[in-house]
Amino acid sequence: MEQCITCGFLCKHVPDGDIPTPKFFEMDSANRKSGEVFRHTVNSFRGSVYAHPMCFRGIDTVNRELETASDSNTRFLEIATKERQCGKWILYEHGFSPKDHLQDLRMNELELKRQQFQKQMADDQNNLMLKLDADQKVINRKNRLFQWILFGVATAEVIVGLLQVLYPTGWPPLQSLFGITPVVQPIPTVPPMPPM
Repeated sequence: MEQCITCGFLCKHVPDGDIPTPKFFEMDSANRKSGEVFRHTVNSFRGSVYAHPMCFRGIDTVNRELETASDSNTRFLEIATKERQCGKWILYEHGFSPKDHLQDLRMNELELKRQQFQKQMADDQNNLMLKLDADQKVINRKNRLFQWILFGVATAEVIVGLLQVLYPTGWPPLQSLFGITPVVQPIPTVPPMPPM
């Protein structure tokens, strides 16, 4: 559970029309302890002006409650120290305005998103590398099988070529298996050339 008194978005709002924007100012540690939050010194020339406590993030329930404090330091402290569940609470840091706290929060959120994105990119890259590695193994297996088939075909062609050289009329075991009798054709001779 959180308390507004420890939140960096609890601030003083100066509604005076002569004050330039931003009209939201840090509620320092001394004001938070004493409850004296209904005056604010914008600059030394202007002096102290009316201010009222406000939630910079615009939490309606808190702002409505703070409006009921109506210049009562005690009532302000009761409201600001009340335990509540707030998703926009951020720890107050002395010297930081509510705008500084918001910028710090957004920078932290942005950094967290960047880290998450970077982690997601690394995870995606790892998954891609694992998939590519698995695909490469499948391709390598198929390549080895294809190489063995080519080796077998080449070996068969060499054997057939050798058999044709060794046995121009056919391989005797096959001829006897199929009942083929080899016929030897005489080699034609070239007639001699007539003299000139």
